[in-house]
Amino acid sequence: MKIVKYLALLIILVLIILLNKDFLSSKTIPIAREILPKNVYEGLKIILKPSSVNNLNNKIYNAEKDNLKLNEILVSGKIEFRKKIDTTFNIENQFKSKFNYFELNSNFPGKTGVSKNTNYIESYKGNLIVVSATGVFSFTNLENFTKGSGNLKMIKSNISEFINYDEFYSESMYGIKDIYIEEDKIYISYTNQLRNSCYNTSILVADFNFDYLDFKSFFKDNECIEVLNEYGEFNALESGGRITGFNDKELLFSIGDYRYRTKAQDDKSLFGKIVSINKNSSEVKVISKGHRNVQGLKYIKDLNMIVSSEHGPRGGDEVNIQMNIDSIHNYGWPVSSYGEHYISNTEILKEAPLHKSHIDFGFTEPFKYFVPSIGVSEIEYLKFNNNFYLLVTSMGYNSKEGKMSIHIIDLLDREKPIIMNFEKRIRDIISVDKKTFFISFETFGGIGILNF
Repeated sequence: MKIVKYLALLIILVLIILLNKDFLSSKTIPIAREILPKNVYEGLKIILKPSSVNNLNNKIYNAEKDNLKLNEILVSGKIEFRKKIDTTFNIENQFKSKFNYFELNSNFPGKTGVSKNTNYIESYKGNLIVVSATGVFSFTNLENFTKGSGNLKMIKSNISEFINYDEFYSESMYGIKDIYIEEDKIYISYTNQLRNSCYNTSILVADFNFDYLDFKSFFKDNECIEVLNEYGEFNALESGGRITGFNDKELLFSIGDYRYRTKAQDDKSLFGKIVSINKNSSEVKVISKGHRNVQGLKYIKDLNMIVSSEHGPRGGDEVNIQMNIDSIHNYGWPVSSYGEHYISNTEILKEAPLHKSHIDFGFTEPFKYFVPSIGVSEIEYLKFNNNFYLLVTSMGYNSKEGKMSIHIIDLLDREKPIIMNFEKRIRDIISVDKKTFFISFETFGGIGILNF
């Protein structure tokens, strides 16, 4: 058995040498499929696909450039922002809202090609806290936004003690996935490299301090997904990572499936789950399963309801509601989904048939689903005239399909959402009071304020 492994490694090394000479052709992949074990072949295909290899030098250059950009930001100690848009939305005579957009004068290194400025936001003691996906922490007083301009001031941290692989700090699928502040503590979720080429989604915590954040490990699972794995697929973008408040003792946390689809139904795994985590002991309990990649998560205390939004595959984005929080709900992934697969490998997909009904197979139907997908992101809610409305943000690329927008969904009339189009990908949204919401845009980098 060891001889086979060593032979496979030798073949991989030979291929890497050839690949660096741009020798990878359409004929090489079928040959590799025949001589390599399935898991090695699939992993090799992910890491060394032609498009990646041909751009290897560009990736190295961009990583160095991104790190220089980070250094410039950190050395200057601030990022300026200035109001660019001031407008009013009148929405079907139901809502009147004012919207201001503030553009950041410096882009953090983007995490993917279209995400030029991926930031997550929270409010704390009259300040907006802005954290880039590459681990730059900053803040500004909320009053600065009424002045029309201001600076985000940097906060130093020890994050590099926990995260020391290069991809995290440059354009990649890896990075911070959310932030949450409660009881003077800041929690950040991130793509954790548990060991070489094996990842999970973990959480760090620090006592909040405007000068320095001294992070400690809060939650780290012992299981990770190998880039080269027996299932045959891996995608670090499907990591989940949303954190939100739950009750006095616990937080809610979403963990994606990293495209290892069957983990979502595996009761021995936390991948593809929403869990609660005890704030003192870090004890974990599964709240729901059958999730692909939950990107929005909110507990509405007034209704004792958990609301989540998650990315489907090709189509099939979902908004899910869990009313009975004392029992584990199963939302069906990857057995049921209103979307379709991106690939057609029948061997990999035999355990992921994507039935269009959920209830017929013993699963909970989504509260609402989107075909085509809108690229759902974070969720907030608005109470207006004694009615509750979900604010479902979206990313995507085509505003004509309801993407790059906020879908305002009446809990009593989910079929007719009101769509507010911003023409920008929305990564995060928070409520600073019952009628004012701050929005993090990532297409070019900016902060929006939406006041109902």
